[in-house]
Amino acid sequence: MAHMIPRQPPPSGPGSRAERELFLALADALDDQHFVYSRLSFLERGQAREGECDFLIVHRERGILAVECKGGGVRRRGDGTWMRTVRGREVRMDESPFEQAQRTIKTLEKQLWFRTRKLFPELRRFPFVHGHAVAFPLALGDDANLPLDVAPETLWDAADLDDIGARVEAALAFWTRAAGGGVQPLEAWQFKQFRKKALHPKLGVVECLGADIRAEERQLVRLSDEQVHVVEQWVDNPRLRVRGGAGTGKTVLAVEAARQLAEDGLGVRLLCFNRPLANYLRAVIESDEVEGGAIEVSNFHSLCRASRVSLTDRDFEVPVASLDEARFWAEVAPTYLLDAIADDRVDRPDALVIDEGQDFAELWWAVLEELLGGAGQGRMLVFYDPAQAIFHGESCVPEMPTIRLRRNFRNTRRIAEVVCELGQVEMDSFDRAPEGEEPEVRDQESPSRTKKQLANLLRRLIRDQKLLPDQIAILTPHTRPNSCLAGVEELGGYELASKPMDRAGRVLHTTIGRFKGLESDVVILLDVDPDDPRCGRHERYVAASRAVHRLYVFAKGEWRG
Repeated sequence: MAHMIPRQPPPSGPGSRAERELFLALADALDDQHFVYSRLSFLERGQAREGECDFLIVHRERGILAVECKGGGVRRRGDGTWMRTVRGREVRMDESPFEQAQRTIKTLEKQLWFRTRKLFPELRRFPFVHGHAVAFPLALGDDANLPLDVAPETLWDAADLDDIGARVEAALAFWTRAAGGGVQPLEAWQFKQFRKKALHPKLGVVECLGADIRAEERQLVRLSDEQVHVVEQWVDNPRLRVRGGAGTGKTVLAVEAARQLAEDGLGVRLLCFNRPLANYLRAVIESDEVEGGAIEVSNFHSLCRASRVSLTDRDFEVPVASLDEARFWAEVAPTYLLDAIADDRVDRPDALVIDEGQDFAELWWAVLEELLGGAGQGRMLVFYDPAQAIFHGESCVPEMPTIRLRRNFRNTRRIAEVVCELGQVEMDSFDRAPEGEEPEVRDQESPSRTKKQLANLLRRLIRDQKLLPDQIAILTPHTRPNSCLAGVEELGGYELASKPMDRAGRVLHTTIGRFKGLESDVVILLDVDPDDPRCGRHERYVAASRAVHRLYVFAKGEWRG
């Protein structure tokens, strides 16, 4: 059976029936040496024009075939023009299906050859015979009346579906003859690299499929066009920044970028601001073997701390006074990293991938340039959201080519609307994002009354709605001793955890700042006070965006204002 990417066929619907029929036929007829990519999105190199290949059939030895699939409502008139039916009316097509398929394979060949040369500089020609075909799975054709520019091997109709494997081989053989013979195929390991890095870079984007938060069902979804664009751009640009609102997949993309750069043989350091996020990223990286180079994961200050220890054998001596402490973390701690670089006490990576870039202070960027070997050296990829700059005020990410992400993959639509309002950002929800429910807002009363209400809410969610305790996160602007939960170790009979990565079987309570970059099925916001400097609009935006399915808010005043 062929490797089908994605594994599932297009949905059964009026506009997808032909593609679904061909998908199922190819899956059954071709062996496991064939890789079939359905609805493969691409961008023409150097242009903003997007394209899509209905099916791309790839075989290491026999070649590549781009297949244009047409359903009902497409026909060729006697005068040679092609027509399609749109809302009951025939409209002339700008190009024939065969011209469309030919243009697709020519564009893809240029794109893939550019990338393949980067992978294997020793190659002197594109290592695949390539051509096109057009399929009409719902119609019957007439081989005796083919246009002069159409070969019988490149036209498939409904009668060919029962023997589609032979038809694919005939089409590839035709294009081999047209090219004057075959080409030297890639070695098996090279073919794997071609598929993983040039043709279809692996990328997992988590999408919630339902509003029923009692289930934790998730699945990998096909890349959005903008994420395909990000993947392509980091291949070609040594410096790139990716800007996107909360929930647009920046962290997922950061992890994937680090993996791909490492698989290219580069030494990669994946940095972020938040220590809990660094712990999460490390766990994700360690759970998946990476071929090639190494990935080191840490938050920025852990790197500074390790530098201090390597230089002096002593840990940080952090001032107690709040203003001095803030200055220490922003200005003093980075100097230890700079000294360690100068003294050759720290490993210099080939590439830096930075998540939470908006939280990096201005001085830090100069230090990171030195870590890469000086201005312009090495590779740097930065993911950031100016609206989440809650630690150093304004974002000061250096100028470099920029890509915008505008689609929310994390939150239900109702939560996403609130997130956009709080962050004053423009994002569209993913196509199949569930509607969800409006955030539930309550006036926060006395600490004793609030704790009683919170205990009742936890019992309702866990006992009645069958949630697990570790699906729930309680976030406050301040640490527990300075919140309405001071002295509380359990609520409603459920123990409270304080570390995001150590919450199994317990309800998490942590600060908004420490939970930034992470997410939870249910988020409960406590002590929400717009007059509190630690609970400004940016902080509320960050906090609300952590909720995947449900959001509960205990507020003192108008929390969305």
